[in-house]
Amino acid sequence: MDEVEDAMSGIPKKTPPPAPGMPDRRMCPPLDDFVTKNPDGSISAITKNHRIDIRADGSTRIINKRTGTVEFQN
Repeated sequence: MDEVEDAMSGIPKKTPPPAPGMPDRRMCPPLDDFVTKNPDGSISAITKNHRIDIRADGSTRIINKRTGTVEFQN
């Protein structure tokens, strides 16, 4: 994700990253503490506004935590 943001956003990555609540307009991957690798090979991740489910077959769903709306699915 960092490579895409570097190439497409025009916003330099900050190291260390900005404090929570101080966004810099870059997309950020889920923090390791909020990623669960499940025994079946699937991955679940939580971000500030979304739940990300990646199934073992590679299919992905991104769900808005506030509304429950599936915002992306493949």
